[in-house]
Amino acid sequence: MQNHDSGILDCRNHGIHRVCTLFHDSIISLLRYFILFLIAEASSTGFAFGQTKFSASTCFPGKVSYESYRAYDRSWALIVAVDEYHQTAPRTSSVASAKALQHYLVSHEGFRQENIITLFNSSAKLSVIFEALKKLQTKNPYDRIVVFLSGRGTTLNINTQNELGFFIPYDGQLATPETTAATCLPLAIVRRMVDSTGIRHALVLLDFTVGGLPVLRRYSGIPPRRNGVARIIQFSAAELISAGDRIEESLDDQKTKESLFTENIIDALSDSATDTDNDGIISGTELATAVSERVTMISNRTLHPQFGYLQDGGGDFVFIRPKNDSATRLFLDVSPRDAEILIDRILVHDSPLGISVPAPVLGTHELRIQREGCYGLTETIFTNGRLTIRATAQLERIPTPDILVKVNQPNSKVYMDGKLIGLPDESLLMQNVPLGEHKIAGYLDGYFPDSSTISVEKAGQVIVNLNYRSRSGVLTVLTSPDASIEVDGAEIGKGEVLRRPILAGTYELRIAGPGYEPFTQQFTVSDTQAVEIVHPMERPTHTGAIVRSMVFPGWGQSYSGRTGIFFSLGFLATAGAAAGMQAMYQQAVSEYHSNYTRYQAAKTESDAALYLSKATRAKKNKTNYQNYQLVAAGAAGIIYLYNLYDVLTNNPQAAYENLSALRVGFGGSEVAVNFCPVNGINLSICFSSDDIF
Repeated sequence: MQNHDSGILDCRNHGIHRVCTLFHDSIISLLRYFILFLIAEASSTGFAFGQTKFSASTCFPGKVSYESYRAYDRSWALIVAVDEYHQTAPRTSSVASAKALQHYLVSHEGFRQENIITLFNSSAKLSVIFEALKKLQTKNPYDRIVVFLSGRGTTLNINTQNELGFFIPYDGQLATPETTAATCLPLAIVRRMVDSTGIRHALVLLDFTVGGLPVLRRYSGIPPRRNGVARIIQFSAAELISAGDRIEESLDDQKTKESLFTENIIDALSDSATDTDNDGIISGTELATAVSERVTMISNRTLHPQFGYLQDGGGDFVFIRPKNDSATRLFLDVSPRDAEILIDRILVHDSPLGISVPAPVLGTHELRIQREGCYGLTETIFTNGRLTIRATAQLERIPTPDILVKVNQPNSKVYMDGKLIGLPDESLLMQNVPLGEHKIAGYLDGYFPDSSTISVEKAGQVIVNLNYRSRSGVLTVLTSPDASIEVDGAEIGKGEVLRRPILAGTYELRIAGPGYEPFTQQFTVSDTQAVEIVHPMERPTHTGAIVRSMVFPGWGQSYSGRTGIFFSLGFLATAGAAAGMQAMYQQAVSEYHSNYTRYQAAKTESDAALYLSKATRAKKNKTNYQNYQLVAAGAAGIIYLYNLYDVLTNNPQAAYENLSALRVGFGGSEVAVNFCPVNGINLSICFSSDDIF
């Protein structure tokens, strides 16, 4: 059996779908329109639902097929709630409201618990929320998604015509617009990621008030309804409902300790009056209408929920209205006939026909069909009183003893009696195992091996669990927030890395960042050892920069993160020229004295004239070299003094505190927020992708 979530009115016929994929696209289109026609006909006769067939899951060797009324293959949800804020006023109702909505989706709408991602308080950090949104990239057009964000929001004004709305995560920082943009979740990114999932219907619920909603059209009050079952199901839809406008404040119910907005969403979904056309479903626009009217009235018109379309696909989100006055009927045709049928692990009937699902009527139930000597079949079914489930199941007998090996880590090497039998991800089935004693052993790099000796004496399935314990150590690194942490050249985080598994061995740790002196250290990790390294980084000081520039021009600029090469080269060139002129001056002085001495000792007039001429020329050169030396030394002094002035007027500490640019990237797109101080504060914000509006 396939595991499907609840829903109604699926446009596909799974049994037909596998055949029709071999035909031309036009034939597929005709079949789909014909099925939609049948759905509309069923709706008009009072059923309001259409049937769809689908085949057995391949995880069971038995053959199973059954029918039910559904709109979606699977239902997904991301539920995020933050009460414990540090940068803004905390809330008291977010987590309670989120848990209430989670319970309702599971108990009344057939959402599977494993398909709901919950992030509460400290778990709701920005990076974790982004990863959770990535996990929703199902790209299945027959799924639906609910994204629920509860906490506080904030709005950035870009100009008089544009606003950007943000959800404040647990680690959100609101000190400045740049920190807000860097550490809070843009609602435009939520819209973009929801669009990229490829699902048919999405509903975003914002349990806070905020401006800058990324919607095509926004309604405050009653949104327009989208009528027609076929239209609602056939076309895609992405809708958003927020608790109120940006100038309003979220309200809580003091009795239930839940937010007024979420409480009325659950109440509206539970109220038959929300289904205004009595077609058995509550659409997204019907829900928005009911919630808007309820919250506006209860809040005495101080809170006005907002509604809008994230995309204009023409469809509408769908919730099933439960029918509690009659039990869901389950009709089974089982082979062998003597198989046991259990619902919620209770034997309900020894006859395979006409079984009524026991109380509670509304909710999910485990259906299991089993018989000794056969493979059992298990399926989770969702019932709400409107469903009629018809199923056929054929159990397959176990001909010979089997061994099912289950592993808790993928890709381990599994051996039976010393022979490699596979590298399973989760489990490995060995059929036709000879009777007798067998040793099952598993090995995986980085883990302690595990083994088990079993005795196979008769036909049946023997389960062996191989549980590998990690041999890895644990690495914790704590340093300054914006310093990058590398292990053997690979970056593993910034600021902090908490309890990261790491294989035994010797590694080189490097911590570096803008304006920091890099720090390197070798460390060794043994099996199961915990290694903690704490190294706070220090920014360069103004005094250090001045001292370095006094020792050598340009050195202080490099210490502060600026370029001082021009000071260094200029000083070296002029000082070198001065030193060269000094050497040439000394040589000219030596030549002068030597020739003048020869002139005085000359015995002929021609020798005297020659030496006097050389002495005169050497004296002139001496004067010129001395002047050149003074010019070069003066230039070197000027460069040296200007170098000190440059360092005095450029504090390296301030250079790193005033960021010149802030970039937040996600996926292939980038959001850039640039801050350019010119005669005060000049704020300019630009976005490299049109998708975020």
